[in-house]
Amino acid sequence: MAKFHVFLVSDSIGETANVVFKTALSQFCSDDFDVYTFPFIKTYKDVDVIIKRAKEYNAIVIYTVVLKDINSYLKSELDKNGIKCQDLLIGTINMMRELSGLEPKYIPGQNRLLDENYFKRMEAIEFAVQSDDGKSVSHLRQADVILLGVSRTSKTPICVYLANQNIKAANYPIVYGFEPDKNLFKIPRRKMIGLTIDPEKLHIIRSKRISAYGIDHNSSYAEMSNIKKELEYADDLFKRLNINVINTSNNAIEETASIIINLIKDDRYN
Repeated sequence: MAKFHVFLVSDSIGETANVVFKTALSQFCSDDFDVYTFPFIKTYKDVDVIIKRAKEYNAIVIYTVVLKDINSYLKSELDKNGIKCQDLLIGTINMMRELSGLEPKYIPGQNRLLDENYFKRMEAIEFAVQSDDGKSVSHLRQADVILLGVSRTSKTPICVYLANQNIKAANYPIVYGFEPDKNLFKIPRRKMIGLTIDPEKLHIIRSKRISAYGIDHNSSYAEMSNIKKELEYADDLFKRLNINVINTSNNAIEETASIIINLIKDDRYN
């Protein structure tokens, strides 16, 4: 089957177009899309090159261009040449302008300015790295949220995702047979969230990890009986700490993170 060609065009780095396209692509069971990204398109000549190549490849063009003159020229050339296209930004910007009566800046890359929000995010990411797997218990009190769970319950990737939302997230590993640090019981329960998972799902995840790293297949790490003991031990700790618990079995990282963010924002939780 012939490949479908997609051009992602932006007057910035193209991150928005890429995210939206990948989200749309996830709705299709297909590997038949070839994607080409064209960032920092800021001149008519840049547009002309894209138009020429789009015609050669019979590509569709998805674009996020806020520079008014470049956006207008790109749209005009796409229409003139009969190239299928989708503008991801201007329609929304125009709607917001009409609603608010305010005039847009029309400046590329405004969502990545080195402002206070950016530095808070960098601080949160650094905090997540320093606090990974309970490296520093002293850091835990500084966290906005602390995730507890046995190995392979997605603690680290969720913490990184939360850090990108400016949330200082730490994670603390629960190890069967080892009593957690006593300081954990001194931390306000509202700051802690337990992560659990179905034994069968954890067995699959750990078995794959063993194969990937060449670990002895006789290791108890992926044994179902051992997994059940670990999860029961963790569940008992969650009850002792009296904390909220989220089952991550069928959740993507983003879904679990969204639940956590809502818990943090919930007045009842705080």
